Order: sequence, then structure tokens, then C-alpha cells
Amino acid sequence: MPFTIILYAFGMLLDLMEEFWSKLLFSHIKILEANAPLWMISFLSIILTLALLLFVGCIVETDKFKRIFKYVAGKIPILNLIWSAKEEEAVTPVLFQHPIEGEWKIGYLLGKQKLSDGRVFHRVYFFTGIGDHELIDANRPDLLIKLANPPQEIIKLIASLMVHGPEELKILKENRPDNPQKPATKP
Repeated sequence: MPFTIILYAFGMLLDLMEEFWSKLLFSHIKILEANAPLWMISFLSIILTLALLLFVGCIVETDKFKRIFKYVAGKIPILNLIWSAKEEEAVTPVLFQHPIEGEWKIGYLLGKQKLSDGRVFHRVYFFTGIGDHELIDANRPDLLIKLANPPQEIIKLIASLMVHGPEELKILKENRPDNPQKPATKP
């Protein structure tokens, strides 16, 4: 069954690549004749897509692109928090367990939220299709683990669907088992 799903996904991607390249190059520039074999169009589409991905990857790694991205990120609020020029202004990456016990998510600690009855919650932002947030009880330190990894490493991990990123998530000293935290007391 999983092999069938992989084949189906590959077929869909191949169709998208063929459609993109046939409209862009094969129709307008006439690289191939109208009666070109289907395997040749598929092969060229795959090669051109891989070349484009390699080219874009090389551009993204240049210092000039990184400077432009940092400038643009400074203008977008959520990216400004992650790619802050000043490290003390950047958000703290966290693992949090909420609402289901044993299910951990990764996100960014944005601060604290006080309620009129005196309770305090951690404000955590995490990425879904559009982004989401959780309020986590500050009296429950077992629900939140602060990470020492830079926010940029964590966003790479999230954006790559957990495929590329740091090999190890580093726990901040204040969250280590040899340095236990006492639960906050109610005022």
C-alpha cells in the first residue's frame, strides 16, 4: 500500500513538472517538436526541475540573498521574531506538550499572558498550515521544554517537514533534569 501511494505521488509530481515545462519551454520556445515521445518530455522535465532546484539552492546560500532575506524578514512580524538581528530579542524555541499527554510539538515561546484572576500562561506560537498558538499554564513546567538551538535552526527543521535541521535539540540548562524547576506558586 505505501508503495502505491509513493507511485501515485510521484505520478502527480511528474504531471506537474511536465505541465510547467511544456507551457514554459516546449510551447513557447519550441525546444521539442509537437510529436516528441512522452518519455523524452518526462525525462527533460525531471532534469530541468532538478537543475532549477540546484540553481535556486545555490542562490539561497549566497551572502547577498541572506542580507536581502534578513531585511525582508525584519518587515514581517513573525519572521522578525525568528530572524532578529539582536539575539536577546529573538524568540525561544520550545517543545511543548499540549493538549494531549505524550504528544510533543515544536514552537516558539512569545512571552507570558496574565489573566485577571492572577493565573499566568506561556504564549507559544507554532506552525500549522497557517500558524497557531497555545496558552500553556506556567504552573506546569512539565508541559514546556525550552531549547537552546537558535530559532533559525528550528524554522529550517519545521519548513523541511522535520527532514533537515539540527541533529540534536539542545535543552536549555534551566530545563535539564539535574536542575529541576519548582512549580510557580499562586499569588
